[in-house]
Amino acid sequence: MTSTIKTIYFALIYIFLPTILAAQSWLPVPIEIPEYNFLEDSKNTLVVPHKGDSTLLNNFFARYDTLLREHKGKLSIVHIGGSHVQAGVLTDQIRLNLNNNDFSAARGYVFPYKVARTNNPHSYSVSYNGRWRTERCVKRTHDVELGVGGIAVYTDDVDADIKISLPQTKSIVNSYYQRIKLLGYVKDGADWAVMPVIKINNGLNQIFYPNYDYVDNSHYTFDLRGNYTEFNVYFQQLDTVIHTFVVTGFVLENDEPGIVYHAIGTNGAAVPSYLGCERFDSEISVLAPDMVVFGIGINDAVPTDFDVEAFKNNYNTLMAKIRKSSPNCVFVFITNNDSYRKVRRRRYAPNPNAVKVQKAMYELAIQNRGAVFDQFELMGGLRSMRKWQAAKMAKRDLIHFTPKGYQLLGDLFYNAFINYYLGLR
Repeated sequence: MTSTIKTIYFALIYIFLPTILAAQSWLPVPIEIPEYNFLEDSKNTLVVPHKGDSTLLNNFFARYDTLLREHKGKLSIVHIGGSHVQAGVLTDQIRLNLNNNDFSAARGYVFPYKVARTNNPHSYSVSYNGRWRTERCVKRTHDVELGVGGIAVYTDDVDADIKISLPQTKSIVNSYYQRIKLLGYVKDGADWAVMPVIKINNGLNQIFYPNYDYVDNSHYTFDLRGNYTEFNVYFQQLDTVIHTFVVTGFVLENDEPGIVYHAIGTNGAAVPSYLGCERFDSEISVLAPDMVVFGIGINDAVPTDFDVEAFKNNYNTLMAKIRKSSPNCVFVFITNNDSYRKVRRRRYAPNPNAVKVQKAMYELAIQNRGAVFDQFELMGGLRSMRKWQAAKMAKRDLIHFTPKGYQLLGDLFYNAFINYYLGLR
């Protein structure tokens, strides 16, 4: 290359490179993960184990590409699990990473766990008045029908209410909402015997009633005509007889582009727990998932006589329920983390069923044209939980993680998600 050509070449680069880079500035960047000796970094991928049709997964990422490039559209991801999800730290981290500062998509599904007297995610606060009872999917029988969240609170107290507030901080971004869908119903079927009412305490004490045009037997829709981050809901008795109202969750929505990352988790839940939720089908249709991230399996694998075939059959039944309303939904399976179980007093042993769950999820992904986030392999495989505990990433029970550990897993999942997308471009 002559000096003249070199001069022209570098001049053109100088002129056009900023434009090229600016045009690509919307591309997401993986998070830099510190080096940990207990991590198998090469395993941090979204694995597609089937060699056949990847249309569902690639169609999802094509829509994701449009969302990033044009800042238009919305994607719904539903993450379903047990206590790992109810804690909220893992899913909060994934949600924060996916939307970053580029999008203002609303929070999506929330449940007032505090009303049920169980641990509530720190990313939103809940307070309440009145007498409430609760029901969970981990019980074999339920006094009330349960929905997609696997948990419900219910009351016949005329003074009962629930308040939910979404804080706005740098580490937890909960975008405003313009619309609330209350998942719930009157217990005895007298549909309008109780009227749920939303009150916004913004100095004006605005009152909102549900839209009659959109109410069905699964939810009530409230159009708020404004941008809000806090609300109260109370329940007007409209009959001479007092009726019981059941709340199975709230879906907070707005019209902004982005990813709505719904977190569904109940402590102790296994796959059959969600199969026993009578209103699961109707409520999952409200969330309309484009992708479902399954993190259920840690509780299924506790028994020493763990039945792999029953586990897979239960998963296929659950996926069939979701496909009824979302036929193009793609499934991502998060393998069990390594965990220990108590074998005698003060003695714990690694649970080998994690390997069986890992294999089963690869088979499920092949059968259902999905993907696997191999958390088990990534964290180091069998007996690796001890290393995570030594690094203060896991708790003493050798099942759950510390907040720092959950945040790391959230960052790793995000990187696997983003790197798969970048690999398609």
